[in-house]
Amino acid sequence: MKELLAWGAANGVTFDPDKTEVMQFSRKKSPSWPSVFQGDTEIVPGDAMRWLGLWLDRKLSFKFHVDEWSAKARRVANLLKGIANTKHGPLPRAVRRAVKACVEPTLFYGAEAWYPGEVAPSAANPNRLVSTQVKHLVLRLDKVLRHAVRAALPVWKTPIPAIHREAGTPPASIALAAQQLDPTCQANFQSRLQRADQLLPKCHQPALLPRHYSDTEANPLQTANKAETAGDFLEWLATAAAATLIVYSDGSQLPNGAVGFGFAVHRDKQTLVQGSGRLGPSEVFDAEATGALEGLRAALRLSDTTSEVVVCTDNLAVASCLRGNPVDSSQDKFTKFQELATLHGNVQVRWIPGHTDIPGNEEADGLAKAGCLQPGPPGAMPSLAHLRRLARQQSRDVFKAWWSAEAPESYKTLNLEATTSCPPELALPRATLHSLLAARSRHGDFADYHERFNHDDARLDCSCGRRKAPEHPFYCRKVPPRLRMRLAPSPAEAIHHAVGKGFKAFVEMTSESSFFQRICPRH
Repeated sequence: MKELLAWGAANGVTFDPDKTEVMQFSRKKSPSWPSVFQGDTEIVPGDAMRWLGLWLDRKLSFKFHVDEWSAKARRVANLLKGIANTKHGPLPRAVRRAVKACVEPTLFYGAEAWYPGEVAPSAANPNRLVSTQVKHLVLRLDKVLRHAVRAALPVWKTPIPAIHREAGTPPASIALAAQQLDPTCQANFQSRLQRADQLLPKCHQPALLPRHYSDTEANPLQTANKAETAGDFLEWLATAAAATLIVYSDGSQLPNGAVGFGFAVHRDKQTLVQGSGRLGPSEVFDAEATGALEGLRAALRLSDTTSEVVVCTDNLAVASCLRGNPVDSSQDKFTKFQELATLHGNVQVRWIPGHTDIPGNEEADGLAKAGCLQPGPPGAMPSLAHLRRLARQQSRDVFKAWWSAEAPESYKTLNLEATTSCPPELALPRATLHSLLAARSRHGDFADYHERFNHDDARLDCSCGRRKAPEHPFYCRKVPPRLRMRLAPSPAEAIHHAVGKGFKAFVEMTSESSFFQRICPRH
């Protein structure tokens, strides 16, 4: 403290005792916590200290941190639950979007600092995995996350795996696994940031470029729909100067993941030069950027380099990066393109819609497909866009594997897959979705369910006289014959499809017949 105060005095910095905190870290059971004096002011060590939103406690257990941020996330979840129930409220997909945008970032804030995975290499023996003693913290997060997910879904007491699948929201353990550090690294004392860097293959590191702004307002790339834009481009092409060089570029990707680019340089409706190639592990976005750069290089290598050059691409995002601030994936391609365009002084970028019978674009598309068939470049590093897709795919695969193991019995016959994106069912009104999810989980207004939970005042029978059951809408005699579903090839298979992937048929039948409102009401 004396050294700190001396440094402050030498540099003209004054420390306010009221804003000074002291934290002493120790894992001992009963350590002494001596106070620190700043002049005549005694500063008593606290139980927890906040630093950049991260709460540090004395034993670095991060229990205080998880409790604080879980409480904040729960308050948001309570608000969402207060405006929605099984019948009324916003669309489920809108509430899910609020959970993704507000609850999850709050709940998982700072997880990179305290979550190294549920297992990690032992400090004494890196080849042996030991528990990291954070599972109890993950369970606390999971409880709040389920509370928020139930706000999005109009369901009663439903099996936990089912609500995660229906909301397209993995449990906290899987969500944290997306940020989990590599537990197989061999170094004993690498930082978590260094270990996180080993989770995915190496790639070209983008530079931190300052944003630049043009003094003049650029023409918008898209001002009409695809058909009108294609017509306008063909009209411009017919009146373009004969000396204008037009570069068409495109990218393509095969089902096996091979990515290629192609370009064609035209002048006066004639092809002067064309080329194609294949990239390493990349995405179509990267291929489009490479095609535009190589096409511009080919155009500038022609003898007459003073002519206007117009680069045409059918990827609106790539065209925006070519003209403005490049993104981090394929950043070197965009910056090199802008450098060449500035040196030439007369290069324009235009967006043209793809697959609209523009001859040059169709030619570039064919060249890009041919480039996918070429041998891959040896030792090519993956692009950032490819690594992002790979990370998202790994998260989806983990969620699908979890669902395959944890799916309730009532769901196993429905052949529903888990997805981290918004399921299409969430676009249904809340009351309609409630009926569908109840039929899937068998947790709803059914006789067996009411008897199981001793709901003595519940209505157990339909107005037709039969007991309420998930399959009853398909057999109820009060449903008009014109609305009844044909139960083929077998009743069980047809019903499972109707409440599963073919849920639109179930929704149409029950909605048009007012089944849950008029024929088989809850009360």
